[in-house]
Amino acid sequence: MIWLASALAAPPAGDDEPTGRYMTAAEIHSRVIEQLALFGACYEHSADARARTELGDVYLVWTIRSDGRVSGARIHESKSGLPDLDACLVDAARTLRFPAHHEPEIEVGYPLVWLDATLQPFPMVYVHERPLDLLFFYLPEDPAIVDILKPKAGGEK
Repeated sequence: MIWLASALAAPPAGDDEPTGRYMTAAEIHSRVIEQLALFGACYEHSADARARTELGDVYLVWTIRSDGRVSGARIHESKSGLPDLDACLVDAARTLRFPAHHEPEIEVGYPLVWLDATLQPFPMVYVHERPLDLLFFYLPEDPAIVDILKPKAGGEK
């Protein structure tokens, strides 16, 4: 089976309208950043977290269903040492919302970094490997189209 780690581009669409075949990692990341306050509230409500300027990173993993809702949120790794904070972060991840899309499920990971007594937005989201739709590799039945797609010898166009 062939796996593809990066997302294929999808046209923009409304939240209730599927985006296309895949959601891009950039789109997922921007949605997480838009909703970062959900995670920030956990840190703000934790007296132990507020008391520290540096707190160990927490790496969350969740699945985005095709309707845009999150399921299976869990802590992959936590260095916070605060179980109540970790539980709040998992609950916050469950409330995230993403646009509907055509992919059955997208498993993503996101590290939360508490530094200088504030939640720092992480520069990227990790999209776990996805099966590649082999439909993209099918050649058209018309041989003339295949000849057009072949590169010409000597750089001709």
